[in-house]
Amino acid sequence: MVRTDTERSRVMNSRRLWLLALLVFSATLIPSAGALDQATADLITKTIEQLDLALEQVVYAHVRFPIEDLKSHAHVALNLLEGRRGSDYDPSYSDPGDGIGVVNYVQRIRQAPEIQRAPEETRVVLENALDNVSLYLEQAMNHTLTALKQTQLTPAQGEMRQVLAFLSAAKGRENELTAAGGLLALKTRLGEQGGSPQNSQK
Repeated sequence: MVRTDTERSRVMNSRRLWLLALLVFSATLIPSAGALDQATADLITKTIEQLDLALEQVVYAHVRFPIEDLKSHAHVALNLLEGRRGSDYDPSYSDPGDGIGVVNYVQRIRQAPEIQRAPEETRVVLENALDNVSLYLEQAMNHTLTALKQTQLTPAQGEMRQVLAFLSAAKGRENELTAAGGLLALKTRLGEQGGSPQNSQK
């Protein structure tokens, strides 16, 4: 069958439209490598919320006396940081969080697709930032445990001030360098479009 020029034009236009529709549909299935999807944004936000609850308890603890009151708040902070599966979790004290624990939330962030699919140089920066956050949390828990062993108020308060410093570092600020910053800087970095290696130190 011989097609006229008009028929050939219609066939070609139909194919072009079909290919365009296919490309548009395919684009909706492939996540952007630089965009922070809602699930990851919610995960980081939830982590920061749980960390804020722990910070609140630590602030109460390091200004409280007698020492029994300080230790009570320290136990609650430790529960929030470790979660129900933590070896030092104490169910005899309250847990105003969701029981998962900040340290476990940080491990979940490590598995976020934005980190796993990032260019290698960028991924290394993000993973280093999470390593720092994990280290700050570990130090905070260690100082909390040391505070709980104290029998005198002053050294216990000193330990809780250390906890406050490490948890503040874990949260960080939005405008910090990602590699040296906390969760807020990490969230800002992940939310940037692109994430090319040449600006991966931001």
